[in-house]
Amino acid sequence: MIYIVADTNSLHFTYDKSEEKNIYNRFNCSPNMNALIEIARSTNCIDEVTVAIPEIVIDELVRQKYDQYCEDYDKASAPNKRLFGITESRKMDREQFITDSKEQALSYLEKNNIPIIPICGEAYFKDIIDFALDKKPPFEGKNGRSDKGFKDALIYFSIIEYASNHSGEYIFLSSDKIFLEVTKRRFLRNQFLNRAGSQLDIVDKIEDLKSTILVRKTSEKIESLAYKFETYEQTLNIDSLELIPVHIFHKKPVFKGEEPIVKIINRKIQNIYMSDRDYWDADNTKRYDDEQDMMYESSLIAAIKNNEDGLLSIVITDFKYVGGAHGGAAISSYNYDIANGRQLSLTQLLRKDNLSLCKLINMRVNQRISEAEAGTFFEDSVNFCDANNIVYYVHDGEVHLVFNEYELGPYASGVIDIVLCKHEEV
Repeated sequence: MIYIVADTNSLHFTYDKSEEKNIYNRFNCSPNMNALIEIARSTNCIDEVTVAIPEIVIDELVRQKYDQYCEDYDKASAPNKRLFGITESRKMDREQFITDSKEQALSYLEKNNIPIIPICGEAYFKDIIDFALDKKPPFEGKNGRSDKGFKDALIYFSIIEYASNHSGEYIFLSSDKIFLEVTKRRFLRNQFLNRAGSQLDIVDKIEDLKSTILVRKTSEKIESLAYKFETYEQTLNIDSLELIPVHIFHKKPVFKGEEPIVKIINRKIQNIYMSDRDYWDADNTKRYDDEQDMMYESSLIAAIKNNEDGLLSIVITDFKYVGGAHGGAAISSYNYDIANGRQLSLTQLLRKDNLSLCKLINMRVNQRISEAEAGTFFEDSVNFCDANNIVYYVHDGEVHLVFNEYELGPYASGVIDIVLCKHEEV
């Protein structure tokens, strides 16, 4: 699932330049909103798309509407008042206007299936205060202006809280420079990944958004993609006394060709590897007194498990060592329909409903548990309810389920790989 979240500046409606009638009797926003709705409804997206709007953005749009209403009321002649939908003999009460306008906005969003991202809970307020005092983005960080950016921080942490309960990839549409400057954007993406466990991309133009998630349909059937592997290796902080050295090794596939899906898949993979590199900033590598000889390790190693019959299956092993007796590995997978670049959930791949697919998954996993030695698994049986929340890949015509360390058993059991069925089984 891809979530597109819009900032206020991307939806602002310029009332004073509008040639429409009755603009104060309904919810108004920029043409970007219609463009976002069209993207969400498009069948050419690489994944399911949901447009979501932060509550504070709605509140700000409503107040912008009231400010313009007051300006127009004060300066417009009686005929022009009626033209703009201003029929009152005296100016509407502010609270009533805002209440009515917010109801109009909520009705519009509900009609178009656009969820609202609530303002983050009090648990995040300490983080916001710390960010302000430390002058971290999205606060400006200029002397005497450390509190500038409070609204942006509310939006940012509200999205983090929402993403913590709605996993997926997030794209934030904003023209605010505090989100777009390279160093600040890298910091915000890194913090988002650490706190919400999801990827965040930030774009300022609708066209950039479209190029990220829309694929043009083609009559040519593409069975596989050409690619090569690239490696990257570096040791960070090698001469620092305050920071722990980090040895990084990356192995990633780079796909070749002019097809639009090649660009989309390469961007997706590049973002994964960039996020790992960005993670190792000063906050995560601070050296303590008992860590004088410590060195961290981080590796991302990709493998192509399937690249034929129109299906691309990529597995990435993420290994980290940050002290202790041993490191840890986590496997993620990315499965694409090569024809359109859409990521496939397990239910989409096998064309089964969630209930029947979970029944098959539980049968396979419980069979493995019953055959295993004592202590291999935590429980005597499992009961999965969401098939699309399980890592999977396709290899040699078989669908494999992947359960990472500690998911089903202790560290000694490692990553558990279970064959679910043949790819063509339905």
